[in-house]
Amino acid sequence: LWTSKIASGKEDRHLLEEFLQGSIHLSLFSNWTQNLNILDVLGMTLNVYIASITANTE
Repeated sequence: LWTSKIASGKEDRHLLEEFLQGSIHLSLFSNWTQNLNILDVLGMTLNVYIASITANTE
């Protein structure tokens, strides 16, 4: 269980990095209101990511 949690954590990090890169590219080509929406999504994603890290360390 412990090793599988570590492995899934690494996969999550990779997916998050891809998501962040995609969002950054999107924000460069979108207007200000879309940028605000992306910031909301990034904030939610970060909260979920932090929660998953916390769960993995228990």
